Amino acid sequence: MGQTVLTSQGTLTLPIEVRRRHKLHPGDILTIDDTDGIRIVKNISFAELRKKNQVDAGKLRGYTQGDGMLAHVIEKYGKK
Repeated sequence: MGQTVLTSQGTLTLPIEVRRRHKLHPGDILTIDDTDGIRIVKNISFAELRKKNQVDAGKLRGYTQGDGMLAHVIEKYGKK
């Protein structure tokens, strides 16, 4: 956790440790959620989200033709 100071212009500087840990770069878009306190969240693109959540099919037992439901159905019931 880091600390920062709000300037009279309303800007914040995020500490370098926070930027490095969360891989923040100039131009990144951050969302401020102030529903219960203040929380800053890094927005990620759809492509980044897909890459982050991608499953390595080789690591899943029983999956040999790729990841996902289609591969499971093909392996279990075969192609028609």
